[in-house]
Amino acid sequence: MVVYSGLAIFALSETGNFICHLMLRSLRPAEGSKVRPIPSGFLFDLVSCPNYTFEVAGWIGFSIMTEFSSLICSRSLDSFKCGNGP
Repeated sequence: MVVYSGLAIFALSETGNFICHLMLRSLRPAEGSKVRPIPSGFLFDLVSCPNYTFEVAGWIGFSIMTEFSSLICSRSLDSFKCGNGP
């Protein structure tokens, strides 16, 4: 069940990231123009860079999906125990 939850978070985050990139692409100025519009809508009204927000959420989902976070925790504890032994 955890793997499917991570997969859902990853898929939704990557979809959101793709939407943000499409919105940013549509704001490119016409050739010769100096106008740089500020993006709005979707998640742009809540955070400055929603594409990065979705990127981080995607990696969190990927870590959950692959159960990588449990591996990091167990390896960190192992190295702590080995380094501070009697």
